[in-house]
Amino acid sequence: MGLCFGRRTQVARTGSAFTENLGDHFDDYDYNPRNELTDSTRTLGTPQQPGDPVPDDDFAYDYDPIGNRKWSKAGSSTTTYTSNELNQYAMTTAEGLTYDDDGNVKEMYVAGDIDGDDKTDQADLGILLADWGCGTGP
Repeated sequence: MGLCFGRRTQVARTGSAFTENLGDHFDDYDYNPRNELTDSTRTLGTPQQPGDPVPDDDFAYDYDPIGNRKWSKAGSSTTTYTSNELNQYAMTTAEGLTYDDDGNVKEMYVAGDIDGDDKTDQADLGILLADWGCGTGP
């Protein structure tokens, strides 16, 4: 496990508590100069004996100059973020957000085409609800 400036740069997962589905594997982490996580990749094996990367188990992030996330990538899926004047996320490619006077998320709503069929409809809502663990939606 490597550390740089107090940042965790690698985590190895071995033994039966961590390897039921994948076997031994490890994650590598990269950061920008502001200590914001920019990349995470998962690889089979151990750091000493690495294997193949785990498909669709890599993540990337980009931030604006004050640390708001601009976009994130999980496997082949990319989400973009739009911040409001209070530096709260007002919109993502999958959902919109509203806040109460204390800055807490008050409401989330479907704000775009999630399934890539060029229309916003009940299928998009179903995907969003399934993502949140709420079944399959309407």
